[in-house]
Amino acid sequence: MSAFEFIQRRMALIISIAAALAVIVIHAVFYGPLIKKITLSSLENKALEKYLESARYAIEQTGISGVKRALITEDEVSIAIAELTRHGKLKGVTFISIKPGEITSGPQWFYKILPLEIIMAAPEQKFAGFLGSLADLKNSVIKVKSFEAALNTEGENRLKVNMVLELYILGKEKS
Repeated sequence: MSAFEFIQRRMALIISIAAALAVIVIHAVFYGPLIKKITLSSLENKALEKYLESARYAIEQTGISGVKRALITEDEVSIAIAELTRHGKLKGVTFISIKPGEITSGPQWFYKILPLEIIMAAPEQKFAGFLGSLADLKNSVIKVKSFEAALNTEGENRLKVNMVLELYILGKEKS
């Protein structure tokens, strides 16, 4: 074997090794992270699909065919409070005070919670009717967080109630 052939074979070997190293580097720098990102996104999508499937099953089990209400925006809070007071008056409840608290983020990104501290007076049956009919409100989603009821000290057969309602508000879109 001549020196020229030896150098030629050695150069061919060096070029082959360099090409193999270039492929490995390209794979490690570009292809590998993309595959890892796609795999993580796929796992996240599968988890969300399972969550949505269980939520869909829970909704189907309730027997409710359609939702009539939607979360309100922060601009519509006064409308929801007006609807709440109008509804309460129709049910025979007298509102003494309504004090909105600080809006806080809910556990999920798509909603916020506005606590409403309410002091009211009502006969027992009318107060119970009011509590039982909160789900009938059309323009808001409300949850009773807590309440304390005591007989009114003025001798009437009325309850004085301190309660906290949570008004659910549409949150910002997830970015």
